[in-house]
This record gives sequence, C-alpha cells and structure tokens, in this order.
Amino acid sequence: MATSAHTGREPGLDPAVLDRAFLAAQTLGDEDLARELLVLFRDQARLHLAAVRTTDNTKQRRDAMHTLKGAARAIGAGRVAAAAEAAESALDEVQAGSMLPRILDALVEALEEVEVVIAVILAEPAGPAAP
Repeated sequence: MATSAHTGREPGLDPAVLDRAFLAAQTLGDEDLARELLVLFRDQARLHLAAVRTTDNTKQRRDAMHTLKGAARAIGAGRVAAAAEAAESALDEVQAGSMLPRILDALVEALEEVEVVIAVILAEPAGPAAP
C-alpha cells in the first residue's frame, strides 16, 4: 500500500486521513452503515470537486466546499475537511483565483488518500450483522 506524503504512514493507519474510531462511534459500530456512508461520501466528494472545477460561480464553489467540509468531518476525514475549509476560505479572499489551484491540489491529494482507505475498508470482509 502507498504511504501518505504527509506522515509516511499507510493511509489506512493514519487517523488524519480517516479516523476509523470516530466513524465507528458515529455509526454506533454498525459496519454496514459505515460502509454505506463511505460510499456516499466518496461519490458525493467526486461530484463536489467536479462542481468546483467546472463552474466560475463563486457561490456554487463555496457551497460545494462547505458541503464537502461538513461531510468529511461527519465521517472523520480530517485532512479532507481541512483542505475543503482552506478552499472555502480562499474563495472568500480577494486573490482566490491565484490561490485556488494550489489549494485544490491539496484537496485532490487528501481525497485520493481517503479514497485509498475507503477502498481498503470496502474490500475487508464484512463483520457479522448488527442485531
């Protein structure tokens, strides 16, 4: 497995990429629910990133980053949340145009890392069904 450029650790073991304990707490230990949330997050994150890349409308970009930030926080994807927050803040700055490409690169990197972890989790055998 690839290592994180930020920590040198495998992304699946780095709680900054995806805090699996936080996710388990959010889903009350329901592995099926956690998997469903991860798939929804992955798919929605891709849509929000595409929206940011394909529109020049600052409000739409800000809304997409705000939504992505909240979704990332909800599942424990701290690095994605931080990168989305930085992008959202950059959109509020006067020089957003010059800063945004670099900030979006960091967001893409964070999303790629969390997608690796999501793929690993989805490939793991499912635990017994919750009662």
